[in-house]
Amino acid sequence: MKSYINKFPEIAHLPPQQQAELLERARVQAFVNMKLSGRSALYLFGSLLISFIPVVIVVWYFQGLSYVTVAVSAVSVLLHLSINHQLQAKLIRKGLPAVLSDTDVST
Repeated sequence: MKSYINKFPEIAHLPPQQQAELLERARVQAFVNMKLSGRSALYLFGSLLISFIPVVIVVWYFQGLSYVTVAVSAVSVLLHLSINHQLQAKLIRKGLPAVLSDTDVST
């Protein structure tokens, strides 16, 4: 949850430890109570698929491993991590209102 600290304006004014606790509760709310864990898995595999299509194309074009393939693979991994991080943040954001309604988060 540390990578999401200060990413949500609703709780950015809170200390990092409190933000981490609220974000963990929001994650549980979204994935367990709202049953969005299937969507999370879909986002994971979908972003993997989208990210590695360029690798498959480069391997096919160059007929094997090359420096270009390695470079494209590295960029694809970074792309996957970025896409997945953004999509997971959207899911956590869906659970955050329920957590905030149950919690006093005054400044």
